[in-house]
Formats: sequence, C-alpha cells, structure tokens
Amino acid sequence: MQAEGTALPSAALEAHQTVATFIDLLRTHQTDALRQAMSTTLMRIGLRDFIIEIAAPLCHEVGEAWARGEIQVFEEHLFTEQIAHLLRNTISTIPAPPESAAVPRVLLTTFPEEPHGLGLLMAEALLALQGSVCISLGVQTPIGELAMAAKAQRIDIVALSFSAYCAGRSVISGLQLLRDSLPPHVEIWAGGTSPVLARTSIADVHVFQTLAGIAQAVERWRLHRQANHLGPAGA
Repeated sequence: MQAEGTALPSAALEAHQTVATFIDLLRTHQTDALRQAMSTTLMRIGLRDFIIEIAAPLCHEVGEAWARGEIQVFEEHLFTEQIAHLLRNTISTIPAPPESAAVPRVLLTTFPEEPHGLGLLMAEALLALQGSVCISLGVQTPIGELAMAAKAQRIDIVALSFSAYCAGRSVISGLQLLRDSLPPHVEIWAGGTSPVLARTSIADVHVFQTLAGIAQAVERWRLHRQANHLGPAGA
C-alpha cells in the first residue's frame, strides 16, 4: 500500500490503477471484460512491461485477496486460466532464435510441492523475449527427473519458480539436491515469492527477487559464455 501523502510516479500510478481495475472486473464476474482489458493492455504497452508492471503485481494482489477471503477459489482459478491463456498465446508468436553458442537453452519447471505455474510462465515469456530457447515441463516435476531432462535437452539453465506457499525447507533441500545432480556448467535460476529465497544463500544457485532481473541475467550468461569460448551445451 502507498503511504498517505506520498505520490506515485505517473507510470506507476497508471499501472496501480490498471491492476485495481482488473481486480474489480474479477470480483464482479465480468469475465469477458477482464479478458479483453488484459489483452488490450498487453498490446498497448508490450509483453515485457505488461508482465513486470501489470501481470506480476496483479498475480500478487489476486493471491493476497484470496488469502484474505475477498475472492473465492473459483475466481482465482478463473483469473489464472485467463492470464495463462493470454501469455501462452503471446509466447507462441515470439520467433524462435537460431541455434548458437550465444543462445541459452532453458528448462523451466517447479518442484513437486509447487503447483503454481504463473510465475514460471511469466519467466518463460521474458526469457523468450531475450532470445532464449525455452523448454517448459510445466509444474511439479520430480527433482530426480530434472538432471535427465537437462542432459537430454542439452540445457544451459534450469529455471524454477517458487510461490509464497511453498515450504521453505523443501525449497532449500530440493535446490541443493538438484545442484548436486547437475553438471557445474548448468546454472540454476530460482525466483518467485517464497520468503526463503530472500533470506537463504545456496551455493551456485542464482536467486531472482524480481522478474525484471531476467534480461540482465541472460546478458551476463552470454558474456560468460563468450569469455570462456564455450560452445552449445552438450557439444
């Protein structure tokens, strides 16, 4: 919440008002209007800004409203399906990058205890915009399967999403188990709203506090790849 007497910058205020409008449409069961409003906003401001400025805060607000009992489970599910459909359709229009050493191959999923996939989908969209090859396994992949999938798909980065409802102990132990099972050159990127990510440091696991850090991380990966003259994964 914005403190009384302080003013949001105009762009932030517009985004805040847009999120509030979408929440109202959801609460009043204006399904078609919500779908159209989200689609129009995405086309107007572009996919990157839509995810960072609108979709991510909107997902957070919907989750908080559900936790407070202000929206029902069916309303939260309806919202999830609508925004997931919109993002998947948009991702499908992003041209596939050419295979090269400068193109990271990213495997996206969640751990078995994590059924929420919107954070993963938003990350996939931003990674695709940065010219990554994205291979999504969806949610709740057994940790033991990830090393096999990474090898089979010649993966450079395993990207994982953790919601606020994922138990901290399982996050830490799962990340450590996964790190031990992957080759050193395969990076692990972890992000989401799980509080444990903000207060725990795990060796050789890159933690993202916001989705906005993805573009810089992809550029860092490319510079590291070029500096070490590395070829495509699995080559």
